[in-house]
Amino acid sequence: MNGYVIGAFATVFLAAALVYLAVADGMPAPSRKRAVYKIIPTLTCTLLALTGALVHGRPYAWLLFLGLGVCTAADWILEFRFIPGMGTFGLGHILYCVAYVLTGHVQSLSLWVFLALFGVRVFYQKLSIRTGILLRVVY
Repeated sequence: MNGYVIGAFATVFLAAALVYLAVADGMPAPSRKRAVYKIIPTLTCTLLALTGALVHGRPYAWLLFLGLGVCTAADWILEFRFIPGMGTFGLGHILYCVAYVLTGHVQSLSLWVFLALFGVRVFYQKLSIRTGILLRVVY
């Protein structure tokens, strides 16, 4: 995939994002018209990922495309239903993580650090629920 194709997708993405900010942001929510404006930038990225998947054909490229497609659907769902939209975003991000692992660039140290940080976060959350004291955690 050459730089012109990526540049064209980036230009369309930027234009769509600017249109969304200028036009759709002032529309009342929820609105189908606003949802269409909202998904166009994400859909552009999804089409770029599809192009990459078709060119490379590797499993991680297809999972990245699928993850972006799921997140595009999540943008639509989020316009009308918050919790299902967030759940759909979570599924998309799980697909991103699996795609990243499939690239082969993940080291075991990275996974251990992630699990340790996740464990600390869960511990602090449980502690603050039990004690009623909100502990500030720097992200």
